[in-house]
Amino acid sequence: MNDQSNVLPIKTPQGAILIIDDNFAIRKVLSDILSLFLEMPIYTAANGHEGLQVFQEQQHITLIFLDVEMPVMNGQQTYEKLQQIAPQVGVIISSSLSQAEARARFGKQELPTFLRKPYDVDTLLNVTRAAFGTAKSYEA
Repeated sequence: MNDQSNVLPIKTPQGAILIIDDNFAIRKVLSDILSLFLEMPIYTAANGHEGLQVFQEQQHITLIFLDVEMPVMNGQQTYEKLQQIAPQVGVIISSSLSQAEARARFGKQELPTFLRKPYDVDTLLNVTRAAFGTAKSYEA
């Protein structure tokens, strides 16, 4: 991980973040890193079904990190439901799949911002800044 003194904090927007990923370690590390640079609530969920429940309970969520391959409800199914209930919410697809493989999973749906695992802190923060409109659009 980078020395925090070299990384600028993210201008904290209103709202909250939801991390939907079946891997506990990824949820934990991603949550820990984001909480160092953002002063906003961060929620986590282990699958798409649980993520949708959290999203509906916490209606101030403005950004979602969404894994593609998960049990119970995968990322594509979750994204489809999110688009039906809250098309304005920002979504970052985070996967170890290539961007082409992820696009294939989403079929005709437009793929939102894509962040390929594994990623470093700088890339994570750049993608997060872009999602909050505080930097140029970014795909990693």
